[in-house]
Amino acid sequence: MKECSLVVQIVKFKSSDPTGASRICECYEEHVSDAKSINKPVFLIMEMCGTSLTGKFINYHKQRRSTNVPGAREMAKQMLEGFDFMNSFKTPLIHHDLKPDNVVITDDGVIKVINWVPMVLASPSNRYARIAATPLYTPPEYSQGRCACSYAVGLMYMEMICPSLDYNTWFHSRPRTASKITNLVRSTCRSLSSSE
Repeated sequence: MKECSLVVQIVKFKSSDPTGASRICECYEEHVSDAKSINKPVFLIMEMCGTSLTGKFINYHKQRRSTNVPGAREMAKQMLEGFDFMNSFKTPLIHHDLKPDNVVITDDGVIKVINWVPMVLASPSNRYARIAATPLYTPPEYSQGRCACSYAVGLMYMEMICPSLDYNTWFHSRPRTASKITNLVRSTCRSLSSSE
């Protein structure tokens, strides 16, 4: 109910950035609050948004030991379009649990972000608020679940261009510097050219 209400409020502003807003999985109606204390079914009416990035792209290429760099770039671009829309609000919106299972791909190849319950406003009062993020996708400098950022897009992109790179390898390689990530990708996905 909370997620649906948040998404309805966010998508009201889609005219300001139709492309970015289209990257958010829409909820059209919630029928939970109006069914309280009565014997009616509770339900949400939501957009059919697709399959998780993990299932449709990362695991697909992991199982086939293949890569799709142009596809990964397009998906990362679409995610960033959605986050650009979220940053366009007077007080920007931060997803706070961005990970491959909270990004889905439609049958047409369009990226949609789901699971908006942990969203917070990027206001000074929320700078050190506890978050409900998944540790794998939380920046190392924000241990103890504090602070907000969209660091996870880079990690998801890395997983998409190099699906054979196991998260145990990159998660435990701290600090995650650019050169360390580059070396991890090069050593794990030798088939990628240096330009990729």
